Amino acid sequence: NHIKRFIYLSTQAVGQLGGAYSHSKELAEECLRNSKLNWTIVRPSEVYGMCKSDTIESLCRFLRSSKILPIIGNGKYTVNPLHINDLTSFMSLLLKCDSNKSYLKTYQLNGPQPITFKAFCKEHADFYNRKQITIHLPVLLCKLILYLCNKLKITEFTLDQIDRLKMVKSNDISKASSDYLFQPRKFSHTS
Repeated sequence: NHIKRFIYLSTQAVGQLGGAYSHSKELAEECLRNSKLNWTIVRPSEVYGMCKSDTIESLCRFLRSSKILPIIGNGKYTVNPLHINDLTSFMSLLLKCDSNKSYLKTYQLNGPQPITFKAFCKEHADFYNRKQITIHLPVLLCKLILYLCNKLKITEFTLDQIDRLKMVKSNDISKASSDYLFQPRKFSHTS
């Protein structure tokens, strides 16, 4: 079809450890790398600022209203939210660039600094002056509860989302910063 360039929007949580979704992204990336196309892979982290139903916005709403903070496992896994405007600005620059500097490259896009999930939740609760009781829930128990909720069609969350949350992810934005001067904003609790 005479395709000159292929830009693939992947995920920061790529790999088998993140479940079926993350593994499918990994397989798609491998297909591109093995193709003869001029490809560019973009791996955004958790995107926020789009709508009230996105994951980070939902979490923040929960943190503002709940007196109990359930943490899956130890809470030491990290999040590094990326504002939608930072993602769209980068994609716009990528599309406008008429050089081949982005060919055969993978760009990681996320906020400027990862933070543990537990610290993120505490920081948000503190920002809104919320006193919460933190409860650490075993991962296996959370998966069991989620499995039952899925069977009863109570939630749309999947078991894979726990795996993606807990997996170690890259936060290295140096390639995006050097090629396109990518400078993401720090997460704001009022966004």
